[in-house]
Amino acid sequence: MTQFVHLRTHSEYSMVDGLFRVKELVSRVAEFGMPAVALTDESNLFALVKFYRACVAQGIQPIIGADCWVQGDEGFGRLTLIAMNQTGYHNLLELLSLGWLKGQDGDYALLDWTWVAEHASGLICLTGATEGEIGRLVAAGQTDKADAVLDKYHQLFGDRLYFELTRVGLPGETVLMQYGVEAADHRQIPLVATNVACFKAADDFEAHETRVCIHDSLTLDDQRRVHRHTPEQWLKPQEAMAELFSDLPDAVANTVQIAKRCGVELTLGTYFLPEYPVPDGLTLDDFFRQFSHEGLT
Repeated sequence: MTQFVHLRTHSEYSMVDGLFRVKELVSRVAEFGMPAVALTDESNLFALVKFYRACVAQGIQPIIGADCWVQGDEGFGRLTLIAMNQTGYHNLLELLSLGWLKGQDGDYALLDWTWVAEHASGLICLTGATEGEIGRLVAAGQTDKADAVLDKYHQLFGDRLYFELTRVGLPGETVLMQYGVEAADHRQIPLVATNVACFKAADDFEAHETRVCIHDSLTLDDQRRVHRHTPEQWLKPQEAMAELFSDLPDAVANTVQIAKRCGVELTLGTYFLPEYPVPDGLTLDDFFRQFSHEGLT
């Protein structure tokens, strides 16, 4: 019986964190007997084709998503966007493209909330746990503002919004847990548990931190370093996750329900060229030939 599905994982393609090689991630999921897994790399879908093929080869359902940074009314925060269907997949592509083209800030693609509102169809939204806009407001004691942001999310995503909770040992988890259970219940928003898995086993943590430090141009013992990860962010088996959230079984069960709601199919091995406008009366080949000839004369 399936108890838990990992909905937030980072691979080597996340740029800023994540040690997992894609095939290693999928193989580990298969070893645990999990029927599905989501790859939600940081602001990109670079590993998508490799991930999709690896999942199909192992008989695992690939869930397509990304961890995104969104600029809202009360500052920026993380949201995890997961594609339910082809519409959601195309909207996710559009949002990530907008982020890199118009909102790039170093290694991050910052999304404007208005873009998310315009391209929310077909997407499931996880609230980002402690790194989300709500999590940051709650940690700052600004629960009234957190309520307003949660209501805004709920109005946009409806039953596709899930209040995300983690127990990996990051600051702010306990107070967010207390807030989230009550606020989500009041609004009939389902809870969901994640582990933000970035590496295979707990003893990979130091290697993972080394990778993060390389990205940040810092050393492990640098006093300026912000510790954004913990040794608990390994790919735990479903039994361990069920035990970790034994007091909130619905948050665990909802990971399986989200997996059941997703069904994106990719067509691989076929070229999909952009539609380029051509003058009336000319085929694309004719126009290309004419344009080339004019350029040579």
